[in-house]
Amino acid sequence: DGDGKVTLPELVRHFDRAGFQPVQMTSAGLNQSFYNGPSEVLFKHLDVNQEGKLSKEGVRRAADLLLRKFDVDDDEVLRADELDPRLANNPFPGRIAPPLVSVPGPRAVDAFYLVRSAGADRQLGLVLLAYYDKNKDLRLSRAESGLDPEAFARLDANKDGLLDADELSRWHEQRGDVELIVRLGSKGRGQEALDLHEPGKPARLASAVSRSSEGGLRLTVGDAQVNLRPGADRVAPGRVGVSGQLYLQQFLQQFRAADTQNKGVVDLKMLAANPRLQFLRALFPLLDRNGDGKLTIAEVTAFANLIDGARDGTLSITAAAHGRALFQLLDVDRDGRLGLRELRSAWERLAPLDKNGDGFVTADEIPRQFEVTVGFGMPSAGPRFSGAVPRVVFNPEPVRARTRGPLWFRKMDRNADGDVSFREFLGTRDEFRAIDADGDGLISTEEAERYDATLRPPQGRRPPEGRRPR
Repeated sequence: DGDGKVTLPELVRHFDRAGFQPVQMTSAGLNQSFYNGPSEVLFKHLDVNQEGKLSKEGVRRAADLLLRKFDVDDDEVLRADELDPRLANNPFPGRIAPPLVSVPGPRAVDAFYLVRSAGADRQLGLVLLAYYDKNKDLRLSRAESGLDPEAFARLDANKDGLLDADELSRWHEQRGDVELIVRLGSKGRGQEALDLHEPGKPARLASAVSRSSEGGLRLTVGDAQVNLRPGADRVAPGRVGVSGQLYLQQFLQQFRAADTQNKGVVDLKMLAANPRLQFLRALFPLLDRNGDGKLTIAEVTAFANLIDGARDGTLSITAAAHGRALFQLLDVDRDGRLGLRELRSAWERLAPLDKNGDGFVTADEIPRQFEVTVGFGMPSAGPRFSGAVPRVVFNPEPVRARTRGPLWFRKMDRNADGDVSFREFLGTRDEFRAIDADGDGLISTEEAERYDATLRPPQGRRPPEGRRPR
């Protein structure tokens, strides 16, 4: 209002116009129909008889076949870019070659629509018409819509038995078919990060939700699986997070370039003398927190922490469509890699997809894969922040060292896949067999913990020599 003061409502409106709402919802990577190179390579090489379908025998040879051919860095895990080198360092992965396997079904780009208004959304009405209007009369009958009589009647405002774009623009105002609770940060005893929310009677699709092996929830509708998982948690107090680190490095680089005499202080005159330091100069009023006209390392670091605070003040909900993605289906722990256990147990995950019971899984029996992630922080992709096609599917969270299991187990697990193979094991073959209780050729976290428990001496006594793996 030009009164020389910024009120809290004015500040909120300013950031709202800039796209920094408390909840950020983005549809990331919805052009995944062009993005399934690794899945197509997997299917092609698991189809050992080249019949367009996967068999139990062929899939169970997957680990040996695929690792021998594609494990470039010889770490006993397969990354997506090892299967399809076209993904490596490609900022526009949507422009790679046509798919190797053609499967029917709706295009992945049609999977999600982001509603930006609590009221009527005419664009949503037009999208629904374009998708469901089979006879192209710009209205939907109940048969075309697939809605139950009660839901259809609520939308049919003029009671003519048809839904036009205006009536469909309020489709999202009805109660959701499934409602979920997402808990981020600390959780109470027995509470999961994701749970069903059931006020009164259960929602219509509540029975279609199951808990996935990676700790999230999975909604199965027709031939589609929607995987729901918690995303990034808040950055620990006093620690600069990923976003802050990027800004801090950029700030410090320009700060040191300006501080030619290593005095630890920079002023505007020093920045003005170098045209390459205008980024820091433009932010000088914000970085100079005490307003003394000088900039210190401490002020630069404090501003980087402030950016992380703003990042953690936002909740992001990101939806991604992966298409009929065999790679994602086999990636049990969602780390963007296929380890030995995931490859060896691939048929166990595929067998339930054999709908006709013929002992084979065809490409069109592989369910379409979708992912919804809820976490703290600004979305990593979206129309507001990036013009390039986001690498959502095959650029996952950085692989983190495992925190479960004895220390010797975690140190031997060099590829951080949650298992220790004999190649990683530093003991003898006999010791490996003693720990590998189920004899599957891998030491799991649970097997390592059970074995370690047998080595703990009662009442502080030392274990016999030679019992602990070297």
